[in-house]
Amino acid sequence: MAERRGARLNFDTSVSEVPYPEASVAKRLEIIRPALEADLVINVPKLKTHVYTTFSGAVKNLFGLVPGYTKAGYHAKFNNLIYFSKMLLDIFNFVRPALNVMDGVVALEGDGPGWHGHPRKVGVVMASLDGLALDVAACRLVGIHPERVPTLEIAREQGLVDFEGIEIKGCQEKFVGFKMPSVCRDPAGYVQSGFFRSFVHPVLISMLTARPVPIEDRCSGCGTCLSACPRGAIEVRGGVAVVDHDLCIRCYCCHELCPYAAIDLRTSWLGRLLRRTGVMGRWSRGEISQ
Repeated sequence: MAERRGARLNFDTSVSEVPYPEASVAKRLEIIRPALEADLVINVPKLKTHVYTTFSGAVKNLFGLVPGYTKAGYHAKFNNLIYFSKMLLDIFNFVRPALNVMDGVVALEGDGPGWHGHPRKVGVVMASLDGLALDVAACRLVGIHPERVPTLEIAREQGLVDFEGIEIKGCQEKFVGFKMPSVCRDPAGYVQSGFFRSFVHPVLISMLTARPVPIEDRCSGCGTCLSACPRGAIEVRGGVAVVDHDLCIRCYCCHELCPYAAIDLRTSWLGRLLRRTGVMGRWSRGEISQ
């Protein structure tokens, strides 16, 4: 396609470390050089769900400018959902794409963004000069409340986006029945107190968040998950991946990157019970109800 259209593909993943003192949390960024040297950046995300951030759109897409396994270091450094989301916003605000074009012709629903997600024809292409506004509009299109997406809620708190001030031109028909991720977000990600993070946080992580569990008859022992894990919580024994759940920070990089869809996400009996009762919120009719 690139050859036929005369487009030049980039294979340069050399990286530069750049200061960003205005950042919320990521005061220094590691970005691939071609993005830093470009006259402008056009951001082309795919409309899809994400088991960690709920939704992956214009903001999350720019995490792709952090090269290769450097991403694992970011997961380790910003190891709860709030800090991770603030870091994503820092990258987005630093790059400032000139145009954002979202491909929703065939979107991804369910346990995205990897092999566990399911393609779903939505049949839209959306564009905006404002990537945050684009993400809000895309969420509403498929029935996701924008305030349930951490990057968007934090952006609203920072005064970067107004959920109610977005004008949509063109088709505004909502897509019904879009499946959300089956797992809940890190329940401790929103809590900042020292006591909570020292004592309650580990219990919640263990009991209320989904754990990555290798599926033995699918696992090839290729080591992709081992290389991707920011905490070194995975090893390969007897040709099968094994996860140390005490070290695991539930970033789900292994689930996303496994080329054989051999990492399942499983919630404890207590987490499943609370999900069924609605205490932790339930997915229903393509929306998040809390």
